[in-house]
Amino acid sequence: MTIDPAQALTLPAGLFRRFQAAMRPLASLSADQSSPLITCLSGGADSTALALLAESYARQTGRQHSTIIIDHGIRPAAAQEAARTAQRMRQCGIAATIRRVTAAAPSSGIQPWARAQRYAIVTADARQQGAVLLLGQHAGDQAET
Repeated sequence: MTIDPAQALTLPAGLFRRFQAAMRPLASLSADQSSPLITCLSGGADSTALALLAESYARQTGRQHSTIIIDHGIRPAAAQEAARTAQRMRQCGIAATIRRVTAAAPSSGIQPWARAQRYAIVTADARQQGAVLLLGQHAGDQAET
């Protein structure tokens, strides 16, 4: 079954226009205006909404778009959750790649470690593909620096 990304979520009026407006200055950062877009996808509401918006934007602008899902391997259910998230994206016609962290998790400081692993993987993939990397955040998120 394939779901049309434009109909995958009921979005508030004007949200896609605001997304397009937000993408304009970001587009100028890329030397190639046809650079692919990659959304780092956790499966949460913020990154899922971003992936759907980015897919619609990519289709309208002739860009390629894909998602990367990171399986940190921290919890036993992580691989299964990543697979479900990838399946949801594929049902929307969005390419999804699962990347597994291979480094051993530390005994403490797991959140900063996981963030560093995630960013290392997605930035390397984006650089390799010459892509613009998109990260979903919401107002309640802690700024990740």
